[in-house]
Parts: sequence; C-alpha cells; structure tokens
Amino acid sequence: MAITHDKMFGSSSAIPTLRDFANLVARWATKRSQRRQVVALLTAEPCRLTDLGLTKGDVHDALNAPGSASHNLRILAAKRRREANW
Repeated sequence: MAITHDKMFGSSSAIPTLRDFANLVARWATKRSQRRQVVALLTAEPCRLTDLGLTKGDVHDALNAPGSASHNLRILAAKRRREANW
C-alpha cells in the first residue's frame, strides 16, 4: 500500500507546506515517545504492572502488534480488567 501525500501530510495540496511537515514531525515524535514509555514498562516490577492490570506478556504483545503500542496496551489492559471482573 502506497502512502499518499494526503495520508502523510494531511493536506490535499500538491506541495507540502512547512506546517504539514511540522505536523508530520510532531506526530512522529509523539508516537516515538509513547512507544518509549511502553518499552519502559518492561523494566517495571510485576506488582506494578499488576496494579495497572497488565502483565509483561501484555506489554510484549502491545509492542509486537501493528499500530500504536500505547493504544494496543490500553486495549489489552481494558480486556484484562473486564476478565477480572467476571
């Protein structure tokens, strides 16, 4: 699947503007920061992860799944909390 200009920069003009480029860099930086925060959970003690409703396996799964690691982790945590309430 090719990345089109609209998906990459979010505008329909033929030439990306400086604002388009700045937005692209900001989105990239946010995703990178969120991924680093998820990676940092791998060094957390298991009891802290349990307090969050997670396991190290959940963290690994979130990092290996396509898409945003923090979003994937949020989904896994919600699923684990629902299972715990049954």
